[in-house]
Amino acid sequence: MSRRHLTIPRRGARILLILLLMAGVFLIHGAGARAAERTGSVTDGPLNVRTGYGTSYDKLTYNGSTVQLAKGTKVTILGSKDVSGTTWYQIRFSYSGTTLEGYVSGAYIKIETQEGTINAGPLNVRTGYGTSYDKLTYNGSTVQLAKGTKVTILASQDVSGTTWYEITFTYSGATLTGYVSGDYVTLGSGSDDPDDPVDPDVPEISGLKAATGGSAVKAGNVTTYLWQKETDTSVEGESAVVKEGPLNVRTGYGTSYDQLTYNGVKVKLSAGARVTLLESKDVSGTTWYKISFAYGTTTLTGYVSGAYLKLESDSDTGDDESFEKELTAQGFPESYKEGLRLLHSIHPTWTFLAYQTGVTWSAAVKAENVPGKNLIPKTRDISYLSFAEGCYDYATDKHVVFDGTTWVTASELALKYYMDPRNWLTESYIYQFETLSYEKSKQTEAGVEKILAGTPFAKKSFSYTSGGSTKSTTYAKAIIDAAAYSGVSPYHLASRIKQEVVTGSNSVSGSVSGNYSGYQGYYNFYNIGASASTDGGAIKSALEFAKNGTSNATNNAYYKIPWDNQYDAIVGGAAYIGSTYINKGQNTVYLQKFNVTGYSRYGHQYMQNVEAPYSEAYKMYSAYSAMDEMPLVFSIPVYVSLPSSTCAKPSGVKNPNNWLKSIASSVGTMSPKFSTANGPDTTYTVTVSSSVSSVQLTATPVVSGATVSGTGTIKLSSTTTTVTIKCKALNGDVSEYTVKIVKK
Repeated sequence: MSRRHLTIPRRGARILLILLLMAGVFLIHGAGARAAERTGSVTDGPLNVRTGYGTSYDKLTYNGSTVQLAKGTKVTILGSKDVSGTTWYQIRFSYSGTTLEGYVSGAYIKIETQEGTINAGPLNVRTGYGTSYDKLTYNGSTVQLAKGTKVTILASQDVSGTTWYEITFTYSGATLTGYVSGDYVTLGSGSDDPDDPVDPDVPEISGLKAATGGSAVKAGNVTTYLWQKETDTSVEGESAVVKEGPLNVRTGYGTSYDQLTYNGVKVKLSAGARVTLLESKDVSGTTWYKISFAYGTTTLTGYVSGAYLKLESDSDTGDDESFEKELTAQGFPESYKEGLRLLHSIHPTWTFLAYQTGVTWSAAVKAENVPGKNLIPKTRDISYLSFAEGCYDYATDKHVVFDGTTWVTASELALKYYMDPRNWLTESYIYQFETLSYEKSKQTEAGVEKILAGTPFAKKSFSYTSGGSTKSTTYAKAIIDAAAYSGVSPYHLASRIKQEVVTGSNSVSGSVSGNYSGYQGYYNFYNIGASASTDGGAIKSALEFAKNGTSNATNNAYYKIPWDNQYDAIVGGAAYIGSTYINKGQNTVYLQKFNVTGYSRYGHQYMQNVEAPYSEAYKMYSAYSAMDEMPLVFSIPVYVSLPSSTCAKPSGVKNPNNWLKSIASSVGTMSPKFSTANGPDTTYTVTVSSSVSSVQLTATPVVSGATVSGTGTIKLSSTTTTVTIKCKALNGDVSEYTVKIVKK
């Protein structure tokens, strides 16, 4: 980053000297400046140690072996540096009986809380890391800390080569939190004695901004400030991947700028999208990047927050070589690996297992691609809707409804898109492959509440009668009890309930209302036993199951049937899911929808909604994102002869209906009488008097916008005139109808 200096009097009001340095770099603290020594611990391991700041440096070795630090290893922080938006630390640590020094990503280091003393004052306190943030105020006045004030250090961050601290302290009888430059904090106790207030307000120069904390060089009565250009082009050409999407793209650095649009549509980048960095800029303590990226058939330029990008140079946890070998050993195809590498770099504690289905991709798609097996709302774009026989009526231009009033068969394009595991190897949707066993130490009632947030079940209690006594509990507690009883993940159960019966923030389906006509007092939180029907009978069949269960009395007892109260329905339903799905090998949401296991393959599928794994996965992601990192396990299907490229999101399909709704002749009698149901390739005969020299033929397509040719004034021959009427569908398909006009 190119920097310049401005020199002003320390106490005077006028500027004595402006030093504009040449294009080179002048760093007062240096790129890897030594900071006050702090201690920390490794949060995830094994953690590689590098020989310099960043993954471009070699891994540190000792006695011929790569040095890796286990989780919990104590380290001493010697220095820090910002590397493409990530703080890296120079550390000292004990290793195999000796003391070593190296460099690690700060993403995997937790700085321990420690005490400090303000060594110069009055010291301004900021509302964030750096002088670009406002000064902290309390009761309308600017907060300033006197020399000698004791503070507790909570966290630290490198800002342009200077360590800043987040601190808590006592001020006017209150406990406040704020941010100060580490240059003015002595860990423990100590003294430094500049005699003026630090962090003064400095003038502005167009195109430059004052570098944050620690930029002042004091010599006599003159203070020299470090200045920097607002943007940094040193990142130009570096690649990055979008960690989380959809990500808004802006027209400038920061959210104050409008969203970028293309052809009238706001541009958003999906998780996994690859971009090229052009330059960067600090915006209120967050690195923003100017990027270029492929968008459709063109290349666009815009601006995004670095918080949502994973730079290729940032990954450095675990043994990458071992990870690659493990992927190959398990039989993951190359087309899976890019997504898994990104997830591994972000979540090194996650484990990915290849579930070798043993079936070909084409066979699996063929078995699933039958009418009524995989449903989707008919309100979706027609690219998602099936026009196959049994799924669509060409005579009426209507898709066949298989459940309720809206659920129709998904197109083969949609089926392939949702079935292809490679489309979902992202932070947002990987959870459809999470193994669904209960882990008591990691899955908590608080976590369940996070999933239920925004539903009628969130932090809500209910009463029920059991064993002749009335009891009360919360829905979240009941779900935890269900997990313990069934062995099924409570997060999965909560997500399943949310998917199946929540219809709004304050509404639920009739399956759990307790007052569904004919089934008052019965509940089915997972819609077990529900079957599709055009009269909406899925709820009725689910409640019929809640009332009578299976034909096996022993199983019914284990499932706590009848489900005549909410608690038994939640707990017993979980037992049913565990025993009939998860314990039979369908132990992921994906496998419960697309059953490619050896048990009742392509049958015994819990859900008909083709999007269910996708939507449930996102609900799980939303819940997990609010929790601490946990070592999850994902079982990801691998098919035989899977296409080398991922199956694309459906788009661009046009209606293939090339049927006619009517054919009419101005004179004569038509036989057979025209019927839409006859379809194309039908021959009609029109009988007219021998004196008729011409007729008018008209025809109307079933679908508005389809085009018709061959109609109009038809001049007749002496005996029989044959006319071919063609109907061209919106997608270009052409059909033919034959009309023979016979003179009698």
